[in-house]
Amino acid sequence: MRRVSPARAAILFVSLATLFGASRADAQPRNTGTLTGVVLDEMGKPVPAVEVAIAKISRTTRTDSAGKFILALVPAGSYDVAFRRVSYAPMVFMLEISRGDTTEAEVKMNVVAQEMTAIKVEEKPELIRQLDGFEDRRRQGLGHYFTRKEIDERNPLVLSDMFRTIPGTMVVPVGMTRSSQLRFTRAIKPGRDCPPAYYVDGQFATGYNIDDMPVSDVEAVEVYSGIATLPAQFAKMRSTINCGTIVIWTRIPGNKKPPK
Repeated sequence: MRRVSPARAAILFVSLATLFGASRADAQPRNTGTLTGVVLDEMGKPVPAVEVAIAKISRTTRTDSAGKFILALVPAGSYDVAFRRVSYAPMVFMLEISRGDTTEAEVKMNVVAQEMTAIKVEEKPELIRQLDGFEDRRRQGLGHYFTRKEIDERNPLVLSDMFRTIPGTMVVPVGMTRSSQLRFTRAIKPGRDCPPAYYVDGQFATGYNIDDMPVSDVEAVEVYSGIATLPAQFAKMRSTINCGTIVIWTRIPGNKKPPK
């Protein structure tokens, strides 16, 4: 284990080791390695939904609910690895990815106060329109829907737990992390992984996984298994909508009456 000097209050621990012995290392391409680790806050608690990016090779992932992440099959070499999340100071570290080895990193991120532009609020028409749109689609019954009230009643540990009773969905381990990921059974085919498209507050989210969103941040969720029932505003990404679509609405400050 070798220690990298702290940048401000942030500390990064990096160690290079073979995870599973020579036999496991030989299973991956000879010129690649793996980057894995965990992101913690100043109190040592895991930080979920942190974007971990290597811009040089266009590789991105996010930390899971335990603050863990993994980037496999990274070409050997030195890279600037960026860690970003809203309300935390962004961080960039130079890491060496060795051929056939695993680089393990422990990153501590600092919460930062963000200066917000002053806003004078006179009414809340946008909040009403957003919830009305959700209710209109739910009344049509074209997909599956659950709200904050239903989430509180079930009290799931992670958001994927809410999908275990929805027909046509599966929560399965995918990739080297074996973390739980959502798939629609109609989109599962031998030799082909078909992840659903994700929208967060109406914006298309790339590289997203259902458990990247903390349960406490969710106001409501819409679930569409295919293109036939998908509302037009969520049918923009033609290459992914055949795999299903998940629409997540985050909690709105001051909204004390979520959809029932």
